[in-house]
Amino acid sequence: MMVFAAYCIIAFLCAFGFICFIYGVWNFWQVRAAQSLYILVPCDEKTPDIELKIKAAQAALKCAGIRGEKRIVVLDNGMTELSKEVVMLAAEESENILILRANELQNLR
Repeated sequence: MMVFAAYCIIAFLCAFGFICFIYGVWNFWQVRAAQSLYILVPCDEKTPDIELKIKAAQAALKCAGIRGEKRIVVLDNGMTELSKEVVMLAAEESENILILRANELQNLR
């Protein structure tokens, strides 16, 4: 009788563990697929190292473990002409870079 009870407990725990494993795998894929990641890079006339900040944001996106939309948003707070050229060149090289002004940021979803 005790052996039968032990087998029942073991069978229950195995079934419960299997169900938890399947739910964990499903939840892992659903959460990773549904997320979006936006990295905001502010830039104004006092930002001398915008290229370095964009490259760091690109590296962070590569390390991000999501499969959803991943973008870099460069916030234009009065960039200099040199900064605009650098950002435009980076945006041409990579399709995931957006250049927005502060009033356009609230439309981003």
